[in-house]
Amino acid sequence: MTVNDHLNVGEVNGNILQDKQVLWNFLNELLLTGKTMQPRYLFVPGRIEIAGKHVDYLGGQSLVCATPFGLCVKILAREDSTFCLQSKGYDNKFVFTYDVSDTSQIALVNDWAHYPRVVLTRLCRLFPETCQGFDMAICSDLPAASGMSSSSALVVAVFLAFQQVNRLYANDTFRRNVGTREELCQFLGCLENGAVFKELGKGHGVGTHGGSQDHVAIFTSEQHFVHLNSYDPVVFVQKVSFPTYWRFVIANSGVIAQKTADVLLKFNHLVADGKVAMTTLIDKDILQENVDEIIRKCGSKRLKQFLSESYKIAPGMLKAFLNSDEQLISEYALESQTMTEHTLQNQIPETIFLAKHARELDAFGASAFGAGFGGAVWAIVHKDRVESFSSEWINSYRRAFPMAPQGDVYIMQPGTGAKWVNFE
Repeated sequence: MTVNDHLNVGEVNGNILQDKQVLWNFLNELLLTGKTMQPRYLFVPGRIEIAGKHVDYLGGQSLVCATPFGLCVKILAREDSTFCLQSKGYDNKFVFTYDVSDTSQIALVNDWAHYPRVVLTRLCRLFPETCQGFDMAICSDLPAASGMSSSSALVVAVFLAFQQVNRLYANDTFRRNVGTREELCQFLGCLENGAVFKELGKGHGVGTHGGSQDHVAIFTSEQHFVHLNSYDPVVFVQKVSFPTYWRFVIANSGVIAQKTADVLLKFNHLVADGKVAMTTLIDKDILQENVDEIIRKCGSKRLKQFLSESYKIAPGMLKAFLNSDEQLISEYALESQTMTEHTLQNQIPETIFLAKHARELDAFGASAFGAGFGGAVWAIVHKDRVESFSSEWINSYRRAFPMAPQGDVYIMQPGTGAKWVNFE
């Protein structure tokens, strides 16, 4: 399949319409002035990183799925090159108008509009002949800065709006550089991190030096499936169905994982440290056959973490999901959590407690996920005890951290990737 087959990402009429009805209703309350086309509606989910922490920007493998929570988006084309974005889910009072001729607006700021600023600036510079503006209204039930990739969901939503309004799939430069679904996902990562992609030159980036894991999960995930992907280049390795009698429970610590200046430096340090560690790895092609031996002999803790997550834990958990192997899920999740605490050192007391206490409450598998320095923890339990587990888990957390921001829990199965929504 070519990228032209995937830029419109399919349509959906069912559960997303029913489950998100309140959000779709909110969209119609937000003032949009664009009148040159019928409105288009879009759903863009978040993602759960099940295994494969901090490996995508090093070309590793991770196991991911989409969340049923996400952004509900309404798009109307304009007659000029101005982009107006309103958000009820991120900030119900913020209205951002972007004019492509004003490059002064690209400076790093700590608000949600920084991401669309960066994406639109890059797209308009890369494709100046296709810069018709649009109005975008956003309502979200995806908690911001929680580790569920709300920022990358916003990047994907803005890109899809731009390509729809401007028919980017008909642009010769774009088609020459982005010819497959895999390339599109990698390009989405480059939109966010500012990296060069083939002929498409370097951009400003949002400030983090991450990879394309989140964009792959958000753009390509299938409902009820978990996906093993590898990165740089993007390869869709394998997918397996999530057992119907299991449930993810996501505990949001309430400590935001927003990439402010201090956290940004810590995140980028992990990236740089990983790239230094990778220089000692002579040949990645031998990993699949000799990974256990290579890990055993590995002298660098960071390299050992990368190899273990990418070539042992992520594919091992995929097989565990395939076989509904609770014990193996538990063992791999604990190994991953231990390395993120002691090697990556990107966890905080709140997320460490949540992972540990989930295991004490007999979840078969629990681990923090995402960039770290805040955010959320996933756990897996049987659906017949999900309510009691969720209540005890979050109440214990609130008792243990009474001064922490209010945490919350979300019960889910793997959701669908980004979809256009048809109300007819």
